Amino acid sequence: MILYSYTAIQLYSYTAIQLYSYTAIQLYSYTAIQLYSYTAIQLYSYTAIQLYSYTAIQLYSYTAIQLYSYTAIQLYSYTTIE
Repeated sequence: MILYSYTAIQLYSYTAIQLYSYTAIQLYSYTAIQLYSYTAIQLYSYTAIQLYSYTAIQLYSYTAIQLYSYTAIQLYSYTTIE
């Protein structure tokens, strides 16, 4: 299972649980383990539970609880349920 030279874990912006072209496992060529010198917790402003660059774990320089004035439940006017 490989999509565009990426493993089955990272599916180059296509997945079964994706939000706005970013997958629930990884996001655009960055793995959920490490991406762009950031740890598995912080994934360069994108994460496994994110919606349009807002994550439920952490985003770029925001804490794991607050995401750019959005809560961990709601991200950029889209909820994690949606």
